[in-house]
Amino acid sequence: MADNQGLEVLNEQASVNGAVKYVLKGYIDDSSLAELKTKLEDQIKSKLNKVLVDMKAVSFVSSSGWVTLLNISRDARKLGGNVVFYNMAPKLEKIYKLLGLSHFMNQCESEEEALKLL
Repeated sequence: MADNQGLEVLNEQASVNGAVKYVLKGYIDDSSLAELKTKLEDQIKSKLNKVLVDMKAVSFVSSSGWVTLLNISRDARKLGGNVVFYNMAPKLEKIYKLLGLSHFMNQCESEEEALKLL
């Protein structure tokens, strides 16, 4: 189990394609999922449902955290939107790939690439 350092969810308007950018910092685990889920679900239900998620400062994602991110991605597509995760730390990207999440979630290296996937 990870040493819980919490999660900070920062929102900022991206300047291209009307996308909304979220910057995540810390741990995505059971203690932080409620806030993350609420903010991202509210966003994808709005008219601004193209969402970029910068994961550069995320140091841990629990199994329930991966499930939540997967569900948010799926829900966004159902509503005509999209969520793209980018800047994952190498260890998180490795887990992302091992879990086969690339078949269900959009992930890339940079914000520039992420904008192209929206």
